[in-house]
Amino acid sequence: MPAGAAAQREAVQGAARWFRPVALVLVAFYLVAAVVSGLDRSSLVVPQLSGVMGWPYDTLTARRHASDALAANQPGDAEAAARRALASDPVDPSVIGLLGWSALRSGDAARAEAAFRISGAMGWRDPYTQLFWIDRGLVLGAADSAAERLDALLRQSPGLPNADPLFAAMTASVEGRTALAGRLAEQPNWGATFLQAPKTLPVDQLANRVDVIRRTPARVLDCAAMGAMADALINAQLIPEAEEVWRKACGATSALVYDGGFARLDPTRTGARAFDWQVPARGDVALTLDPATNDGRVVTVRVSGAVSQLVLRQAMVLAPGAYRLTWAMPEMPEGQVVLAQAGLGCGYGRQLAGPGLPLTGTAGRYYRDFALDAACSVRVLTFWVAPGADVRLADVQLVRTGS
Repeated sequence: MPAGAAAQREAVQGAARWFRPVALVLVAFYLVAAVVSGLDRSSLVVPQLSGVMGWPYDTLTARRHASDALAANQPGDAEAAARRALASDPVDPSVIGLLGWSALRSGDAARAEAAFRISGAMGWRDPYTQLFWIDRGLVLGAADSAAERLDALLRQSPGLPNADPLFAAMTASVEGRTALAGRLAEQPNWGATFLQAPKTLPVDQLANRVDVIRRTPARVLDCAAMGAMADALINAQLIPEAEEVWRKACGATSALVYDGGFARLDPTRTGARAFDWQVPARGDVALTLDPATNDGRVVTVRVSGAVSQLVLRQAMVLAPGAYRLTWAMPEMPEGQVVLAQAGLGCGYGRQLAGPGLPLTGTAGRYYRDFALDAACSVRVLTFWVAPGADVRLADVQLVRTGS
């Protein structure tokens, strides 16, 4: 094989190596370009490139033609249009980025890199340029550089559709995960996008994101967004990891019950929060919160229907063993404490709940003991309330008492 042909083949193979990770996210950037430009595709008429319109109309039309050609997998036409745009506007990095991407799609790695070297030095706002250098940094082992480019790209479009392949490429190595954690530590506007992992994400990619979260300071993690991550991990049967990252983001203490004093309980809050208190929505349950003598609050519940209702529940990961659940019922007549029943098991059925027994030496405090086996990895703590009177609940605690 002639030397020139061998060099060309090597360049094409190199381009393919660089292109594979970023090809998966190309559609996302067509969507971004449409939003950023503010142009209505349905009303846009693209004239023939042979016409002379003059700057700036010619460069805008040529750019759109190049984008359309790329979307139609016609890199040759895209490159011709990009060159036309470049002739009208030779100092715009987005035009040079279009030219570089067209060359990359055509298999000309040398020309693509030459274009991206120019656009890369002209600013940080062209998505094609960012994509190229993100991928190039990962290929060359320059994870910090790749993370810097990814950060710049996502800061422009924090809610970028289909950003998951970018995160997958970035988190595939320890170096990439460390670099990305460093960027998350700066509290970028795209942090919630990273945490809101879809349930369809492969297990290995979810595990990589967990590793990033472990390397990220808890103070910058969004508790509400972490609910979606926890749900995705639960769906993938990564149950301990789900509770771990959720607790890190949501300021949980070492106590087995999260927010046992109801200090953070918000009955109106929606969204994924499996390891937080959840209040099932029912019209015949009224729930109010009052300050307690400590840092927590007292939950007052009244059920107006004819049967007992589930009023509070919380999921938790517990190893098999013996546990004691205790809770306070301040200012409750002793004859009415049986209206509240607590359960801890592999679900939240009514049959798992029962009334508490008075805790010796502590007025107004009650307990139930549980022996948990290995039947499930996630237990659900529940409180049921029967109709008839206001029921007051406070200071819920769970401790392990034996193996």
